Amino acid sequence: MFDQQYINKRKNTILIGLFCKNPDKFCFCNSMQLQDYHDLFFYPKGKNFIIAVGSKAGEALVKNLPSLEKEIKIPNPKNHKKLKNLEIENNYKDQIWESDANKCLSCSACTVYCPTCNCFDIKDNLNLNLKDGTRKRCQASCQLKSFSRVAGGKSYRDSRLSRFKHFVYHKISYYKKIHNRPMCVGCGRCLRVCPTKIDWVKTINKLPKKK
Repeated sequence: MFDQQYINKRKNTILIGLFCKNPDKFCFCNSMQLQDYHDLFFYPKGKNFIIAVGSKAGEALVKNLPSLEKEIKIPNPKNHKKLKNLEIENNYKDQIWESDANKCLSCSACTVYCPTCNCFDIKDNLNLNLKDGTRKRCQASCQLKSFSRVAGGKSYRDSRLSRFKHFVYHKISYYKKIHNRPMCVGCGRCLRVCPTKIDWVKTINKLPKKK
């Protein structure tokens, strides 16, 4: 089932990226295979920009600008955080996750600030006349215990550990199996806003690599 509201907005959206010379300590976007998913990408060069075109829509926007005939050397940012291992399927039961989960407050800040989290809930509100009401789609989070609760009170992710691992694995592994790329864009917002300073990128880098 497709989200038609999202599809309509996406069709009318242009994705523009800007090369970051000095990323902060949380960003790891260079690790997330994003180079092929933009309409235009801007690389600073003095007071000007070199523009890489990634789609026909992007090409139409810059068709009247002068072009360079020679190959452009793409710079690498300095001091960039790295996610060294995207193959974590076999590490789900590793005890290392417990150290992060024990610090987790299930506050959902990581999902609220994530640009690719799209969990939602549907709520029906009855008006005082008891004859009609409104149905609204509200933001939700997989990190809340109530999110996986079903009729009868059963919660399929009752433990904080299971909810924390679901967030990480959905971003890095589950989505990639279906769409052939991670759901995470490496912006580092979840690390930046976490009140207990959980760094799951550092945790993944400690995991044994798949043989």
